[in-house]
Amino acid sequence: MKVRVTKIGKPSFKEATSWVNIYKKRLEGFCSPEFEILKDNTDIAKLIDQCKTNSALIVLLDERGKIYSSEQFATKIKEWTDNPQYKSIQFIIGGAYGFEDAHRKSAHYLWSISKLVLQGDLAWLLTSEQIYRAYNIIKGTGYHHS
Repeated sequence: MKVRVTKIGKPSFKEATSWVNIYKKRLEGFCSPEFEILKDNTDIAKLIDQCKTNSALIVLLDERGKIYSSEQFATKIKEWTDNPQYKSIQFIIGGAYGFEDAHRKSAHYLWSISKLVLQGDLAWLLTSEQIYRAYNIIKGTGYHHS
């Protein structure tokens, strides 16, 4: 299954890109990861339309979204990847001003990684690590300790 993570807005810290790339590389053992950065919010509607055309499940990271434990998130990832309706999972991390209501309504899921509002690079890194952790939980590798 292809897993795409799109961050809106240029990274503020070069170290964030390095850390995210570590998790991207590690994910290659579990799925086909693709990571991209969009300059600003202007392309979100186009990205969402492309995802729907390509049968992708769309998950927006949004403070209004559902909060999952790591185990619950792994269960969701497994549910999503086992669903033949979807060919990929698209995670979108919003820019400094988040998402418009129309974007939220177009998504299949809203996911919040914290009740705190996080700087975009931190959200990007945490999302990458949690996706990696979810696949490790699914495979039972021992990376995650309960």
